[in-house]
Amino acid sequence: MAACDRISDLLTALRTQVFTAPDGNRFQVDFGVAIAEYPTDGITLQSLYQIASSTLPVDS
Repeated sequence: MAACDRISDLLTALRTQVFTAPDGNRFQVDFGVAIAEYPTDGITLQSLYQIASSTLPVDS
């Protein structure tokens, strides 16, 4: 689980980082990751994308 912990730490660090664009605007980033397995979850790119996307939380 060390790799998962490391990824979690990196994502947390990136989510809390405030970036400054060349025009001076400040912004933060967020990430979402989804996985679908071929052929278990689908056999076309579209079906794999739909399955993976359906696992992501919806922003309210």
